[in-house]
Amino acid sequence: MKSEKENKYILIIILLCLISLMSKLTKGLWLFWYIVSSWVSSLSFLGAILLVIYASSRYKKNKVLKLLFISMCIFIIYYLCKHFSFRWYDFFVVLSIISSLIVSYIYAKKEGIKKDKLIPMILYIAIGAIYGGRYLAFLIYIKYNGGVFCFYNSSIAAYGSAIGVFVTLYLYSKLYKIDYKKVLYPFFVSIPLFYSVGKLACFAQGCCYGILYDGPFNYVYRHSESAPNNVPLFPIQLVETISFFLIFLYTIWRTKKEKNKGFIIGEVLICCCTVKFFLDFLRASHVGQIISINQIISIILILIGIIITIKHKKKNRL
Repeated sequence: MKSEKENKYILIIILLCLISLMSKLTKGLWLFWYIVSSWVSSLSFLGAILLVIYASSRYKKNKVLKLLFISMCIFIIYYLCKHFSFRWYDFFVVLSIISSLIVSYIYAKKEGIKKDKLIPMILYIAIGAIYGGRYLAFLIYIKYNGGVFCFYNSSIAAYGSAIGVFVTLYLYSKLYKIDYKKVLYPFFVSIPLFYSVGKLACFAQGCCYGILYDGPFNYVYRHSESAPNNVPLFPIQLVETISFFLIFLYTIWRTKKEKNKGFIIGEVLICCCTVKFFLDFLRASHVGQIISINQIISIILILIGIIITIKHKKKNRL
């Protein structure tokens, strides 16, 4: 009986993956389908992944997880090789996700999360990072994209990825009956690394470029589709990469000194969001604004980080 249900799950998963692929391949055949095809493609693939995770939680057989890995590999290969071209932006985006997943896996293992629950947890993080980042980027730049969502070609918003992971890990903690803080902690350790490597993608693409600057270490794009060409710019993406990598090293050091996981979560929030708040002033997109959407989100998360830190500092005293 169980094998019959499992086979039904597998058939639905394959169907959803095919819908996702066909939606992408047939995009542009007519106007209406052009507008909805990316939504159908991304949501059907998301449904396939979630269904596999649900099936793997119900049935411990290897073929379900193998199917999931095959699906994810196909997605990553297709994402990197879309339009039969290679882009450094895609490479660094995938590298940032993979590197943060490795760090999350290592720290989740240290937290004593069992092996059969580690793989689904990593996949929940990947889903939240990819989909949350894509959808928030679409909403932030909606006035530039004309309201047409293109999942495969849109950028990734860092805060969208973080919020997406918060949501997916909460669902994971409820499904597997694990303390939310226990599964959130490994992800928080990896956040600075995720953002640090991710900004290399922005630098390669030319997006999120800096203000006009003709001083030392300025950078001039020659063939960028996103940044203005032949103009000296402040290399804000590289500054963010270096800054957040240093925060990552500091976080690793703190995990060895501080045993209170909640305190570290609060510290990471404060450090990352404070640095992002001030560096946002050096981005070209900030020109003409008093405060940006990213800075508003930063302030909210800094306050949350302060509350978490104070709360767990009191616990340490007790």
